[in-house]
Amino acid sequence: MSVAFPITTAASVSAASEAPRSPSLWELGAELQSESRWIAQLAERLHAGDDEDHALAVADLEQSLAAEEHQREALQRKADATCWVIGRLRGDASYHQEQAKRFTALARSEASRADALESTLLQVLTRLQPEATSFRFLDHKLTSRTADAVEIDDEDALPAELITTSTSRSPDKTSIKERIKAAIAAATAGLSKQQAAEVARGVAASAIPGARLVKRRHWSIR
Repeated sequence: MSVAFPITTAASVSAASEAPRSPSLWELGAELQSESRWIAQLAERLHAGDDEDHALAVADLEQSLAAEEHQREALQRKADATCWVIGRLRGDASYHQEQAKRFTALARSEASRADALESTLLQVLTRLQPEATSFRFLDHKLTSRTADAVEIDDEDALPAELITTSTSRSPDKTSIKERIKAAIAAATAGLSKQQAAEVARGVAASAIPGARLVKRRHWSIR
């Protein structure tokens, strides 16, 4: 990863006559290691199970990123460092999943820490830029996609034909999604894009009693 950012150094002996010294590779590496170490410790706190410390860790990351909101390069560097830790945690999780069963608990722990850190990063970034659908940093890009998902509000209110039964009773979400989408298509035929969007939202929430069609955004780090 190639990152450039200012580092505070001691004043030169003759500041007026000498150009400011650029940070050395060692200084850049030390700064990145320190930042990545702090983020890794943050991931541990997010996964520790202590609700109070979890809230404080979320606040720490939010404060750290929000402090750089108007300094694009610094924000990108911190978000990138977070992405590196997330990627490393996911890489560790993938490796341990291939090992013997005794490593299963460790793999779950690392994946959970990565999920907690990723969730917190997205929570902070989307709070700073609510309308964003992607984020590009120095070395990573956060992309997202929307997918239709059915949420069951009242299972007992669903029509009987939309309930699948086996050893247990559960909503047939595939059939529910198809029926709601068909209702939306019929209701929005011939409408302008703006009108269709408004009508679609209403139909998605009311076409089937006890269920509604929602769009969920899925993020991925590259």
